[in-house]
Amino acid sequence: MNGLIESGLAMLIFGQSYPASGSEHHLSHYWEMEYIRLGKKQLLHGAKVGVACAEISALYRKIAGEGLMELDDQTKREIGQIPSPDQLREWLRTAGGPASPAELGIDKELLDRSLKEAHQVRKNRNTLLKAYNERRA
Repeated sequence: MNGLIESGLAMLIFGQSYPASGSEHHLSHYWEMEYIRLGKKQLLHGAKVGVACAEISALYRKIAGEGLMELDDQTKREIGQIPSPDQLREWLRTAGGPASPAELGIDKELLDRSLKEAHQVRKNRNTLLKAYNERRA
């Protein structure tokens, strides 16, 4: 509850949803748009964002741990503070929700494509996902 309140206050102060809508939301919106395009039944927003959090945690840890991008020490420390993908999945399961893309019905092809393209959903959002993908392009 504290996280939701703090997130809401941060959005109010900032005047935008940037503080509460990063790469995990980009994946969620990408999946949503793909489901609309295919005429598939929509998935719950919270379920998509929860699963996407674990996927983004894994990617950010991989970027920092394998030196896939040059990151300053502060950014590496911040990434280290993100809960691990396993911890996030455990919390999702404890809450009774889906914990993996497969449990949502998101196949590997869509997941891989979304990790490469979802940063384009909101081009004005600066995230590590965006920086990583633009560097690779």
